Amino acid sequence: MTATDAAADQTICCPFEDNTEISDQTVLYRRLPGYHLVPVGDQPRPRRITSNAFCDPDPMGVSFYAAHLLAAEDHNWQEIIPASQPDWGVASFTAGAARKQGFGVRMRPDPDDAGNPLNYAHGELTGLRKGKPGHKQAKPLAASPTELLELPEQQT
Repeated sequence: MTATDAAADQTICCPFEDNTEISDQTVLYRRLPGYHLVPVGDQPRPRRITSNAFCDPDPMGVSFYAAHLLAAEDHNWQEIIPASQPDWGVASFTAGAARKQGFGVRMRPDPDDAGNPLNYAHGELTGLRKGKPGHKQAKPLAASPTELLELPEQQT
């Protein structure tokens, strides 16, 4: 699908846009609320990413942070998890994995999060389809080789 086709397609949540200057090997981090993480067995940990963790109907796209931009300013994935949300996790995947599922990848600070000091490293996956086709498109990103990064479990 070309960008023109995607822009005309009403089944797309956000218009397709792909910055080809972002290499397929670029590591991207998507922060995930605790409800997008479920136990693998009968214990709270380890957890896995739910199949709908990348199904974000936001008209701007599915948000992420670029690992190399964070690292260039001495930041890391732990810092994208809100301090008040230690049960959140981070999905680590590549731009190439997203493109393989039909997403475009673009860098764009989040205008609704202008006060975030990490906003310079923010970007979005674009071209998510609506409804079941979007779930089918996004589901593979929740599986291997996407890695779940988690803070150590809080002791009570």
